[in-house]
Amino acid sequence: MGPGSPYRVGTESLDLEFDMRSLKILGVAAAAALFVFGSGQVMAKKAPAPAKTGEPKPGKYAKPAKGTVAHFFIDSMSLIRDGKWDKWVSNYCHTEAQCYNRQAVRRIKQYNLPAIQRRMKKDKTTCLPGAGDTIEFTRVMPYESKGLKGWQVYIKCGVSMPWPWYVIKDKDGKFKSPKI
Repeated sequence: MGPGSPYRVGTESLDLEFDMRSLKILGVAAAAALFVFGSGQVMAKKAPAPAKTGEPKPGKYAKPAKGTVAHFFIDSMSLIRDGKWDKWVSNYCHTEAQCYNRQAVRRIKQYNLPAIQRRMKKDKTTCLPGAGDTIEFTRVMPYESKGLKGWQVYIKCGVSMPWPWYVIKDKDGKFKSPKI
């Protein structure tokens, strides 16, 4: 490779010359190293701890018992789907994290809840298939914000990607939404 080579990069402080064959070899070596080290990290992770009482798990839930996370989501999403904003705010909006004053409640009723309702209608309410008493969690992750601990639950809604929804237990032991 000479000065007229198409693969020559030069600046005042740096003058590098390389050929495509060495670049391919470096790429294969980098991919192999990433695979080896990446696999080691995955294998080194701890096994998940056993579920605590009330902790949601991935799966399909049909007619869940009252007071469970699945029931919270079915009832909460039914209220949103039916446009019952006041009832949703009084039953499921967390007062410390989301509905902390009148302006926040007004904003949620005016923007957030109608947007979710539109998306649910777009998905033809498949978030709650059947008679509206079934829900499917595809993934559950711990969630923490402002000292509040709960879960981020991904809910399957038709053919679209699963929606992330958030849930925490308040001081009374009831499930509430800290973020929507």
